[in-house]
Amino acid sequence: PQDGVPPVITDVDVVGGDAVITWDSVRGQNYSLMGATDLTASNAFALIPPYTNMEGIAGTMSATTAVGSLEFFGVDAVLVPLFFEDLESGAAVWSAGGTTTTPWELGTPGFARDTIAFTNAYSGTKAWATGLTTAYAIGDNPRLQTPVIDLTDVPAAELSFYHAYDTEMVSGYGDYGYVHILTNGVPMGTNVFSMTGLSEEWKEAKVDLTPCADQQIVVEFELFEDGYEIPVVGYFGWAIYDIAVNVAEAPPPPPPPFTNAVTNLVLVGTPPSVSNQTDLAIITDGGTYDLAALGVAFSNVNIRAEVDGAVGSVTMELTGATVDTGTESVGPYYQFGDANGVATPGTLNSGAHTLVATPYELPGGSGAAGTNMTANFTILDGDP
Repeated sequence: PQDGVPPVITDVDVVGGDAVITWDSVRGQNYSLMGATDLTASNAFALIPPYTNMEGIAGTMSATTAVGSLEFFGVDAVLVPLFFEDLESGAAVWSAGGTTTTPWELGTPGFARDTIAFTNAYSGTKAWATGLTTAYAIGDNPRLQTPVIDLTDVPAAELSFYHAYDTEMVSGYGDYGYVHILTNGVPMGTNVFSMTGLSEEWKEAKVDLTPCADQQIVVEFELFEDGYEIPVVGYFGWAIYDIAVNVAEAPPPPPPPFTNAVTNLVLVGTPPSVSNQTDLAIITDGGTYDLAALGVAFSNVNIRAEVDGAVGSVTMELTGATVDTGTESVGPYYQFGDANGVATPGTLNSGAHTLVATPYELPGGSGAAGTNMTANFTILDGDP
């Protein structure tokens, strides 16, 4: 059996001399409880009967065992396919159809291209093939569907199969093999897999079925001939074998949306108008700021954008009597920049201004944008 998705142990309780171990469980895996006394020893963990090869369920599982000399516990998981066909015993409940003179056939392939021959399945004798020994024809569109595969209560899954193929491909145009996923007979979105050309050997293909989680699905294999002339030599099409659907590790949850915001715009005075950098006023929408009254020259000012939480950068777009665009990727975030956190002297001309300050998730004004702040304000300048 293949190693499974590592289970997450959610709780360990010691009650009297017993340990109660609880873990997250999914369908499509079997679990075994294991214990160890010394993690430095070779093969430190040993199975703890009778909690071995337990069939997984959707939800949580637990086991109770005497602690004894054990100091460490673990849970092992192995995959138990949700669906598997090696085709050696037939495939009675599959469905083959489509518009074709070379339908999907179950048996032993027998076709060759140049020095490459496919005369058996990948690890056995039988495979599904679009004509076991004959080439496909113009207009052929054979389709093959699996039985219904139940992914109920499965958070993530993966389709895998081995295939060999020989299809026309000339200058980027030709014939293709496609995999579709159907629910209630209706395809889910576009093709989830495609192939074309000559495989030269049996190859393994894998398809993420996570978008199909918690549904009942049918997998459809389609060979599509584009309707153009096929050379006399012919092409043999597509063969598949060892079709499996297994539980997969669920992708991490998406990061929370970036919602950080600019919370304040601060007018700052800089030397030499003031001996030390000084916050002069909070800039508000509709505000008027007399620089002379505030004790600074019009050429010794800056504007700082304050934010809530961590941001990657802040862009500051100043228009009106003074035009300037700044992007700061390291705080503090100043309109005219800074040197190691000390505001660089800038100039604000007399007149009306509009400032739009926008936080971004990533440096350089990239990634998701947070909540910006816009202020329309007026500067009155003069020597203090």
